[in-house]
Formats: sequence, structure tokens, C-alpha cells
Amino acid sequence: MIKVESPDGDVMRYAAPMRNPQMGAIYLQGNRNKRSIVLDLKKTGGRETLLRLARPRTCSFTMCGRPRCAGLRLGADDLLALNPRLVYAGLHGFDAAVSAKPTFLTRRCTTSTA
Repeated sequence: MIKVESPDGDVMRYAAPMRNPQMGAIYLQGNRNKRSIVLDLKKTGGRETLLRLARPRTCSFTMCGRPRCAGLRLGADDLLALNPRLVYAGLHGFDAAVSAKPTFLTRRCTTSTA
């Protein structure tokens, strides 16, 4: 599993309790045994790196909202065009009717590939 974080980092890094800065217990538990990388998906280089990571993978999981993924050209259709065998899963705050509304999940874009 490779976890891709934005340059701002995962908000759970800051959730108490923690012994070390930016290493909250919930963050550590949820990301145990994962490798991670920081990418700015708004920049061409960051997006290209994520696409390179997704090519050989079997699955992709995102917590980006649908509009944000579509705007970054990293939605299900984009990744499945690159790798038709990819299993794409997303956790979104609302159904399609209100998916443009901000939620906790859409404030930060976190993507993992396995």
C-alpha cells in the first residue's frame, strides 16, 4: 500500500493523543504498514507520478470528493483508462445529488494505491 498525501499532510496527523509532532495515534494506527509519499496533485509532476504509481497496481482508494477527482483528472474513468484491471474505490461524504458540498473528507485529498 502506498499512501499519497498532499503537501499539507493528512489532518489525522494532528489528532491527539500523540507522543511526537504530526504523529497522532489515529494516524499511526490507520497508516500502519503503508509506505507514503507527498505529491501535489495540482501540479503536472505530482499527477504524472501518481499515474505512474497506479499503472502496475491492483487497486486505488481515494477520499477525494468526486468533483475534486474529476477536476484533477484522477477519477475512476481516468485511472481505469490507464489500467482496466484496477479496482477503484472511493469514500465520499454525500451521494451524487449533493456531492459538490464540502465535507470533512473532501477538504483533504488522500489517495492510496496497492
